[in-house]
Amino acid sequence: MDQALNQKIDAYIAQNKEQLLKDYIERIYAGDFALAGCRRCDVYCPLHDICRVQLVSGDGGQGGESDE
Repeated sequence: MDQALNQKIDAYIAQNKEQLLKDYIERIYAGDFALAGCRRCDVYCPLHDICRVQLVSGDGGQGGESDE
């Protein structure tokens, strides 16, 4: 990402962090553990062994379309 976009994201988080945390905690209490968005996972991700993306996507966590 470019630096300007990163600064906008950081500013948004700084301004809204309390509400973002409240929403996140409310979703946890409600049992909402849905995965956020669909993204392509890096095969070298250090969390690969515990990641739920591979379970939900059914493609080993690689995102996108399957080679089958």
